[in-house]
Amino acid sequence: MGFFGEGHTDEGDDEAGLTCMISNSRIPDDYESGHFHLFGAGVYMKLKPMSASLFSGHSKHSGTPPIAPKGVRLPKMPIDI
Repeated sequence: MGFFGEGHTDEGDDEAGLTCMISNSRIPDDYESGHFHLFGAGVYMKLKPMSASLFSGHSKHSGTPPIAPKGVRLPKMPIDI
């Protein structure tokens, strides 16, 4: 996976296959959900829980992270490596 906002392709995917991207985010209702972008098709989708997108991984795609409401401080999360 790339970083949010960086478009990439999945070169290791089979050319005849499709990728299924499943969103099952558990973020508070007042947060703006992230978006998933398919650059070549010129479309984006809001990442809502229990949604799926089928696409060719060879096409350039990317996403944006969820956004907290103004003034909300995010908790520090421990990094588990």
